[in-house]
Amino acid sequence: MTYIASADAMRIHRVLRPGSVAVKYLPQFLSDFLYQECGQDIIEYALVAALVALVAIAGIAKVGNAASTVFTSVGSKLSSAI
Repeated sequence: MTYIASADAMRIHRVLRPGSVAVKYLPQFLSDFLYQECGQDIIEYALVAALVALVAIAGIAKVGNAASTVFTSVGSKLSSAI
């Protein structure tokens, strides 16, 4: 296990050595990554969809209980009428 960890550390050290391409462009990459807005729309749509689903579930639960009460009442009245 330590051999794999040390091999990974050596690989990281080679990539991040001073003057390497990764170190040269890393600050720009991080800056671009932090200020990108292309994924923002997807997150907003997901939040709206979650909110709509939550409201729908709550509404169905409330209507479902009321409908159950109505059907039970109608069923008992039909049973007593027959």
